[in-house]
Order: sequence, then structure tokens, then C-alpha cells
Amino acid sequence: MERDYQRILKTLNKAVQIKNNGGVIDIDRVVTKLKKIKTKDSSFDTSEADKIVASFNANTFDYESWRKLSSTISTYSKDRGLNVFLDDRLLKDAKKINLKEIQSILEKKKNEGELDFQSKTIDKVISEFPEYLKSGGIFDLFMTQLDQTVARSGSSNPMVTTKKAKKLKQRAEALYAFVGLDNTDVKAIIKAIDKVIDSSQSEMSSAITGAFHKENLGKVVLSSKPLKIGSENISDIKRVFKTGEPIYGTVYFGRTLKDLFKTANFTKNGVTNFNLRFFKENGYPLLGQAEKWEIDSYAFHDDITVHRNNLGQSYIQFILLPKSPSELTQYAKVHNYTPVIFMRALASLPAREVKLKMKFDHVDYSGFNQEFETEFKIDLSQGKGPDFYEKEQNKLIDKYIEDNELPSAGINNTSLEQQMMAHMNSKGWQETFVDAIIEQRDWTIEYELGKPVRKIINAFMVAKHPDGYCFYHNYGFESRPTGSGWSSPQYRSSGSRTRILCSKIKH
Repeated sequence: MERDYQRILKTLNKAVQIKNNGGVIDIDRVVTKLKKIKTKDSSFDTSEADKIVASFNANTFDYESWRKLSSTISTYSKDRGLNVFLDDRLLKDAKKINLKEIQSILEKKKNEGELDFQSKTIDKVISEFPEYLKSGGIFDLFMTQLDQTVARSGSSNPMVTTKKAKKLKQRAEALYAFVGLDNTDVKAIIKAIDKVIDSSQSEMSSAITGAFHKENLGKVVLSSKPLKIGSENISDIKRVFKTGEPIYGTVYFGRTLKDLFKTANFTKNGVTNFNLRFFKENGYPLLGQAEKWEIDSYAFHDDITVHRNNLGQSYIQFILLPKSPSELTQYAKVHNYTPVIFMRALASLPAREVKLKMKFDHVDYSGFNQEFETEFKIDLSQGKGPDFYEKEQNKLIDKYIEDNELPSAGINNTSLEQQMMAHMNSKGWQETFVDAIIEQRDWTIEYELGKPVRKIINAFMVAKHPDGYCFYHNYGFESRPTGSGWSSPQYRSSGSRTRILCSKIKH
């Protein structure tokens, strides 16, 4: 340790010599080595080195701060002009610049008559840069960006406008690192941006349900209990869960769902969906899928369901993992099997804490795509372990099947129904078709050259399988002209399939 310490002293003395000759040197690495010695043995005497470091820093530029300031002004500006200040990299660089400290050191050097060549260069850059920004049109540059922000999303989506304007404000505030907090041009830019933010937030005010909503605007909040909108219990909000704990989600928007889904296609069940995507900590997708026909043919992806009846809300709530299968009755009605699929994915993971990311997109009617995401952890080594999900998902599947109901008929036509069953049973498939529920109110007739060539209709064919389970399957049928009428219905196409309890079949 003594040998390492003597090397540190030698390096520090060399740095002091370089500084005294007007040079700029970074001593961060040697300071890090000094800290390691102190960590290994807190009683080791490092007072001599500490004194040199303190003296060195007292009248020395923050090397990293100066380097970032210099490279931003000299290199970035030559290549791209003022557009560099719209680059997100600048936000990171600006945090490393301590302009106030640099100016303080320059002032001290001037008073002591020690303004060396390097210091004069720094002083010149700092003094000339505000005029460079002004004459280069920094205000107009940011105003153009602000105009594009409003025009792109505009009043159609004030939440997006606010988000983009706040990002632009961060870039504008980064300018303070280069020109100081008193710069009038930067203040004018920020004032204009704040006006847009205030206007957008005012437009959203009627949709905001409370302080928590406003704080989490555009975010996905996960909790161990369903949140009560307007009076959310903060203690229920979690980022880390253990096996067996329920997980509920709430997404907060700045407008009503009616405004967000003006052009959405709602199913006959009155719903539309966000497609959820899950990712593991290595960035790979976390996949889970119900086996074909296990529940029904919809069970192949994760969704957040938006119901037409809830369009007056400015938030969406969903269940990722239920506390009890009984919570999923409404999910079965709209074919949302996300909890089952997510459980199946979790069952494939190792028994340790796993970090997951959940994402979904929404394209509003103005064409803007907004991405929502959240990160959370599930400790599969705590609680009931990953095997729990393998067993629990089967309970959910049973509950879904129990809640599934036979669809309603568009028309009742005993003769047509009998013909459909006879035709389907003649195919020799494993299942036995025991009922036909005609979906439409009438046939749709297709014409060619003004003459009818076929008519088509759909029906839910109810069947029993030799393995003991029951289901209904949507099929398309067609009938063709025979000269004296129409042929009996023939199989045309196959659609979705849904499991039901056999006890719900009337025949």
C-alpha cells in the first residue's frame, strides 16, 4: 500500500508542475486510486496527498467541465452550427459543465495576474459565446422546433404536446450551462415553451382526476390492489412483486378515451385493444401463449382492453395477475386472456428476481404514435415460486371456460340449422356438431353480371369432442343457384373457436 501511495504522490506533484506551467490536466484517475487506499485502510495517513488535491482543485479548472464546454463550442458548432443544441447528447454534456466555477477561477486568475494562455482561451470562448448564439439565431431555431411540436400533435393530443414541449425545454435549459442563468435569449425561449406547456395542461385539466393523475400523466402505474381513481392509495403502488402477488395496472391519459379512439375499430363486443409486449432484462421478448383451442382462438397475445362503455374516462385499468379467478368474468366476455398468457410466461423463468419491461403503443387519429412503458420486478425466489404459475394458470383457464357463454342467434331457422349440422357431421371430423346458431339475420347474396352466383352466411356450430370437452366454432357457409332454387348450405370458411362448459349446451 505504501508503494502505491508514493506513486500517487509522485503523479500529483507532476500534475501540479504541469498546472503551474499553464497546462490543463485531469487528476480524476489518481484521486480514484487515493480513495481506494482510504477504503482499504481508513487509518492510513494520506494527509499529504489530500493537501495537494485540495490545493490543486482550488485554482484549477474542472477538466471534464472545460473539455465538454470547449468541444461543444468548437467541434459541434463547426460541424452542425446551432443545431447541436437540439441534440440529446448535449443534455448529457451540459450536466458536466460547471460554468460558474470556471468563471470564478478565471476571475481569481485575472485578479492575481496569472491569466495564462489556456485561461485566456477559455475566457474568450465564454465571453463570445452568448453573442454567437444570438447572432446565429438560437431563438428562431427553438421557436421553429416549438411550432413543429404544436403542429405535429396540436390540440388533438395535448398530452403529447406537453411531453414534447418539456423535452424541448430541457434542451433549452441546457444552454444555461454555456451562457449562464442570466442570458435573456435563453429566458425568452423557455418563457415561450412554458406558455405552450401551460396551454396544453389547461386543455387537459377537465380530464385530470386529481393530483396523482397529473403527476403520472402518460405513465403506466402498477399496484398490488386496484387503484381508486381520484383517491389513489400510494402504499398500494409497487415496482417489486413476489410470486403469488396480484398485479394491477392503471394508465393515465390527458384526454378522454373518446378523444383518443375517434378512429378505433370496436368489435361487436364493443371493445378495442392495446397489444402488450413484455421484455426480459436482456431485451429479449418474454413470450407466453395458450395452446391452440385451449380456451379459444383469441388466446395468442397480451392485450389491454378498452370498452366502448368507458370512453368517458381519461384512464384505463387492467389486470395483469388477478387476486382471484373470479375477477376475470368480464375478461372472458371480450376474449382477453392476458393473465393466463402472462402466467405461462412467468412459469418459464428461473426462481430468482427478474426484471421485466412492459410496453404498448397507441396511434392517435392524427397519426402520432405514442409509446407507453414501465419496468417492474418479480422475485420468483420469494413467495410461492415460479411453479405456482404453472398450477394457477390452469385455474384461470377453467374460470374462463366457465364464464364463456353461447352467442345469441341472428335468426332462428330450424330447417337451415339442421342442414348445417348434417353437412358438418358428414365430414367425418372427431367432434360431433349438436347445434347451429346462425349469426346473421339473413343471407348475403353475391352477383356477377347482374345474376346471383352464391349466397353466404355464418353460423356458430356447437360441438362435443370425444375427449369430453365442448366448444362452438364459427364457420362460413355458402349456397349456389340450382335453377329451381338454392343448394343446401356447404362449408366455406373457418373462423374463431371458443371452449364452453358442456352443461351449457341445450342438445
